[in-house]
Amino acid sequence: MAKTPPYLKGLAETRARAAGDVVRFGALAGDALASLAEAKLEVTLYQSLADEFNARLTQAHAEANACDIFIRKIAPNTDPANILAIQAWQGHYGRRGSLKAAIADCIRSSAPAAVSKAEIVLHVQAEWFTSRLAVTRSRATSTPQT
Repeated sequence: MAKTPPYLKGLAETRARAAGDVVRFGALAGDALASLAEAKLEVTLYQSLADEFNARLTQAHAEANACDIFIRKIAPNTDPANILAIQAWQGHYGRRGSLKAAIADCIRSSAPAAVSKAEIVLHVQAEWFTSRLAVTRSRATSTPQT
């Protein structure tokens, strides 16, 4: 067997290190792109939730202002600012524990596979939030019968 020249040995070693870097950084780049795609999905989900909450906030402000005006007309001595806020859940968001049950259903239906936060948010938004939002909106738009 012939002796390998030192310059060729050094070049082969450098090439081998570069090939290892290609494999390692290729895997890291793939993981980074997958994480970026998931993060973009989460940003989109959170943006849609923020938009929905802002719409509800605007609606709540308008409703509170309308009530304030009406209260001042009916009872001028009553200051609407003295009326404390309530955190009502009955009749608006389903039974107590329904959000927890929706999350548990999502995890159970995907078992034994892992479930990402984005998948849970999509499931809850589709199965729980959207259906209850539709009920709430239908109640808000229906005209009371007298």
